[in-house]
Amino acid sequence: MSQQRKSVRVVIVNWRTPLLTERAARSLWPQLRAGDELVVVDNASASADPHDNSLDHLRRLGAKLGSAGPARFGLVQARRNGGFGYGVNLGARNLRQDALVLLNSDAYALEGFVDALTAPLGHDLVEATTARLLLEGRWRLVDDGAEPASPQAPSAVKPASPQPHDAVGPNTPSGAETKTEPTTDAPQSTGSAQLRGLDGGIWVSDPGGVELINSTGNLVDACGNGYDRSWLTPAPQEHDSPEVFGICGGACAISAHAWRQLGGMRQDLFMYYEDTDFSYRLRRAGYRVQYVRQAQARHAHAASSDSASAAFTTWNTRNRLRVAARYAPASVAARALVNTGGRILLGPQRQARAQGLVQALAHAPQDLYARIG
Repeated sequence: MSQQRKSVRVVIVNWRTPLLTERAARSLWPQLRAGDELVVVDNASASADPHDNSLDHLRRLGAKLGSAGPARFGLVQARRNGGFGYGVNLGARNLRQDALVLLNSDAYALEGFVDALTAPLGHDLVEATTARLLLEGRWRLVDDGAEPASPQAPSAVKPASPQPHDAVGPNTPSGAETKTEPTTDAPQSTGSAQLRGLDGGIWVSDPGGVELINSTGNLVDACGNGYDRSWLTPAPQEHDSPEVFGICGGACAISAHAWRQLGGMRQDLFMYYEDTDFSYRLRRAGYRVQYVRQAQARHAHAASSDSASAAFTTWNTRNRLRVAARYAPASVAARALVNTGGRILLGPQRQARAQGLVQALAHAPQDLYARIG
C-alpha cells in the first residue's frame, strides 16, 4: 500500500442489516492502515424492532477487526433514527483524517478501492471523488421498453429507515478489474431481481447474463431528477469521463477540507438526494467532483431499502423539489414543479407524490431563503 495515501475515515451507516454491514466493513478493513478509522453507525435499529441484533453483531465484529489490523474500529450508537445524513454526520464527527470515505451498507469494496478513490483529492480543485459502482450479480435484458422514461433511479440508495422520529470528455484508462470478494456469511444476492433502465428496458437477474453499472457518479436532468450516470450500462461498454456533476453517496470520498467547509451532509432530507444536495454545494464553493474508474465496489441494489414503496416515492418527490428550489437554475426548479404535478395527475402512486409535493411546499419559504442567502 502506498505510503503517500491520504489518511481516511470510512463511515458505514447500518439500519437492521448487520450481515451486509459486516460484509462492507470486511471488504475495506484490509485496505486500511495506521491512522485510518472505520466507523459503523447504527441508526437506532432497535427502535423499530427490539429484537434486532445489529448492535451485538457489530460489537463482536469490532472486537474481531480491532484486534487484527493497524486501523481503528469505532461503533456509534445513534439515539434515534435521523436518516442517512444524520448517520453520516455522526460517524464523521471530529474528523481527524485527510478524507472521509462513504460506503453503503449493502455494498462492498474491491481491492485497491481506497487508494484509487482518494488519490485525486486535493489536486486541480478536486475535493470529492465518486467510485465505479457495479451491480451485484449478472443481468439479462428481457424488454427494450416502448418509450424513453424520465430518470427514476435514486441518486444513491441509502440504508433503509422507517418514518422519521417526529413522523419517516476524455475516457478514463481501463484498469484491470479485480475479482476479489469478501468472505462472510452475508447473502451474496439480496437486492432487486428486476430493474428498469432509463430507456424503459427491463433487466432480470440471471447468472448467465452480463455485469451492469449501478453508478459512475450523479447527474441532474432538466426536471431536477438526480440519477446515476450509466445506470444499467453493461460494464464492458462503460468509458465515462472523469468529469461528472456529483458524487454517488453509495461509494465516494470527500476531502476533510471540503467536508468541514460545507458543514457535512444535510440532515433534514432524511433519505435520498443528500448526495445531490452536497454536490451542488461543492460546485458552489468552486470545487470539482471526479469519477475514478479504478475505484470499484459492488452494490446489491435495494437490498437495504424499498424503491417501490410509497415512502420512497414521497421522500424522493419532496427532496427532489427541495434541492431544486435551493440550488437548481430557476428554469429547472420550475420544470421540477410542473413535472411533479403531471405525475400526480397521470402517473402511479399519486397519493405518495402528492404528499411529497405538499411537504416540499411547506418548506418552500425555508428553501427559497437559503437560495437567496
